Amino acid sequence: MNKILNPFEYLSTEKALGWGLAGTLFSICLLTAVSWPVEGDVSKIITILSSNLLLWLPLSLLLYVMALVLSPSRIRAVDIFATNLFAMLPTIVILGVLSLCSREYNKEAALPE
Repeated sequence: MNKILNPFEYLSTEKALGWGLAGTLFSICLLTAVSWPVEGDVSKIITILSSNLLLWLPLSLLLYVMALVLSPSRIRAVDIFATNLFAMLPTIVILGVLSLCSREYNKEAALPE
């Protein structure tokens, strides 16, 4: 039960990074499916990746710099970046699921012609 409540103690850096990247790809698939078929799928994917990058990168950099400044021990950047991406996994996936749900709601709410 403790592995579910606190996965950061049991999850390796590689697995955390893998799960974070998998969640990002899942979110891209959901958000691309929401607006399918529309021209410019590559630009949508780049937009989604850049928005996820803007959520993840500034916070990861801030945490890494603060760890370097405040921690007396040696800090690996990959640990901070991977665990931060894994921690953002629920947010990234929920944004994709909510966009899918809002598309279905907007279809049902559309006025008949």
